[in-house]
Amino acid sequence: MVTRELERIKIYCDPANVILWSDSSIVISWINTDKPLKSYVSNRVTQVLDLTQPSQWRHVPTTSNSADVITRGFSAESLLSNELWWNGPKWFAHSEDLWPSNKATLTELPEVKIMRPVLLGIQPLECQFEERYSSWSRMNRIAAYILRFCHNARTKIIPDQRLNSLSVIELTNAAMVLIQNTQSTSFASEIVDLKTGRPVGRYSTLRALNPFIDEDGLVRVGGRLINADIAYTSKCPIVLPDKCTVTRLIFEYEHKRLIHIGPRELLANIHHRYWPILGRIIANQTVRRCIICFHSSPSLIAPFMAPLPREKVNIKRPFAKTGVDFCGPILIRSGIRKVVSIKCYITVFVCFVTRAIHLELVSGVTTEAFLASLMRFLSRRGYCSHICSDNGTNFVGANKVLHLYFQRVEGQRTVEESLSDLKIQWHFIPPSAPHFGGLWEAAVKLAKRHLIKINTMGLLTFEEKNTLLCCVETVLNSRPISPLSDDPSDLNVLTPGHFLVEGSLTLPAEPDSTGIPLNRVKRWGLIGSLAILKEDNIPSMKWKMVRITKVYPGTDGVVRVVTVVNSVGREFQRPTSKIAILSSVKEEEDAA
Repeated sequence: MVTRELERIKIYCDPANVILWSDSSIVISWINTDKPLKSYVSNRVTQVLDLTQPSQWRHVPTTSNSADVITRGFSAESLLSNELWWNGPKWFAHSEDLWPSNKATLTELPEVKIMRPVLLGIQPLECQFEERYSSWSRMNRIAAYILRFCHNARTKIIPDQRLNSLSVIELTNAAMVLIQNTQSTSFASEIVDLKTGRPVGRYSTLRALNPFIDEDGLVRVGGRLINADIAYTSKCPIVLPDKCTVTRLIFEYEHKRLIHIGPRELLANIHHRYWPILGRIIANQTVRRCIICFHSSPSLIAPFMAPLPREKVNIKRPFAKTGVDFCGPILIRSGIRKVVSIKCYITVFVCFVTRAIHLELVSGVTTEAFLASLMRFLSRRGYCSHICSDNGTNFVGANKVLHLYFQRVEGQRTVEESLSDLKIQWHFIPPSAPHFGGLWEAAVKLAKRHLIKINTMGLLTFEEKNTLLCCVETVLNSRPISPLSDDPSDLNVLTPGHFLVEGSLTLPAEPDSTGIPLNRVKRWGLIGSLAILKEDNIPSMKWKMVRITKVYPGTDGVVRVVTVVNSVGREFQRPTSKIAILSSVKEEEDAA
């Protein structure tokens, strides 16, 4: 700051000629010391040394320090006659040799950070070369370059040095060195036994492989395929230990090279050159740890299914608690003469308790159209206390339309507000969880199945499509909702229609058969009957027609073999399991 102020009045000072004085021996010692200081002092000494050099600082005696005149207090009258304040110390007028000496540094400084020496006993870790790399090809190439450097260092003849790109032989030798190093670590005792001509230990993992050491010092599998005309590496593959980095990297390399092959195929390709211990487990682990393979078929969390909701297990009136979903869009014709297809949707209502289904055709995607279909449903099935649906955020198409019904529009009431007047509560399942609404999703699937099968009828009008939906609804409400019984005396099956109309919706009226004698019901009146004979390896449409001429009942009265005659008059016997009797008009009249 003083230098800048002097420059304003055209007085320029060379920083090398600036001398700084302090009467504090401690400060001078802090500036010139190399000892570590405490943080507070060290930070400020560092700031001083950023602006000045230690050689610029000198010590001034307290009696000659003109700054003390102000810092220690002085009256204005005394200041006028104070020669130290106005002229400085008297020795300033003499040469620099007569100035005070600069030997005021202290040997024992305050605020010095106490450094306590600590001796740490750390066991040196053996840094394995294989642990540094995560790729077999990279590790193999680096090992090849290391071996090339060793070769070139020993070779003084320049033409014999290897300077070009890595050759296949160099990469192969490097791979053998890496595998040999791994085997020497994992199979140390086995290698000692094999070199001395003894068999491997009883509990060794190599005992069943009949191992031997080849000329390169590698442990290989000995077998009975020595005379086979196949590659030597296939006859005697190299043994790889199960718990080592090299084995894992080889499996990962082959898995990626073979375009993320499966575990069985991966192990089969590995066996062409290597025989890994516990290879099947390593192959499964390799495929399971692969991120790309995991993305292709991720294993999602499937928690244990929660108990069924109270609404689905307690007795209620049909459609008292209902689920709703949309199906579509579907196309209908707009008129009779000018055929223009328009989009419509199907509102699917399903009862939580009886699993009954109600289908309503919606002419548009407006709130009014949906409310109209809802009122038609409530008018015919009765009012509901609760209606459930999905959120619509995880679907496209019709479910988005359902989601729009609950968005607030200025000056217009939403569906939820309209239903609140009818004391109906609307519930949503969690977003992105369609399995929470499996009840209505299954109903939509069933409705689509029938609509797809009759999609060949062409475009229908609104009334025709509505009539078709009523027929589909009848079929759906006649499906069994309980397992079929094997008891021949139990002829009825429980359907949703039994809860709606106390009977089957698709069963036509039957005539009263009371009083008909039981002898009218004959099991086998077969002689002279026309039948179709089943023939093996021939389609059913080409089976020949025959006539039954003789029957052979068993001891229990059941006919199991018959004699038939074909169109050329040839008679032969056949089992009844290959006979299909054609009903005659007379038999149908007698049955009626």
